[in-house]
Amino acid sequence: MKASQVLTAAVLVLVISVAARANFVLSGTQHQDITTSHTTGILYDNSTATVVQGGRITDAYVNDAARLRLIGGIVDNLTAYNTSTTDAGGGILKNLSA
Repeated sequence: MKASQVLTAAVLVLVISVAARANFVLSGTQHQDITTSHTTGILYDNSTATVVQGGRITDAYVNDAARLRLIGGIVDNLTAYNTSTTDAGGGILKNLSA
């Protein structure tokens, strides 16, 4: 294999692995601390997520009785449904739709 083919393959693997971590879906009672950038985050049921310093969600959807806590970091667009809750004690919330 030529060096250029190896480099191309390595870049492709890196791009795919970054894209696979770009989104998250939580359900049940799952919890996740958001410490890196995500394009889309979806919370269902009684799941929870906490956005901390360095974390970012471009589009967050909070459904059912789920809870999103913003204590640092950034949420660009937050859409809340049903009896979901959102706490913003820090960080930046750019757009809220409820």
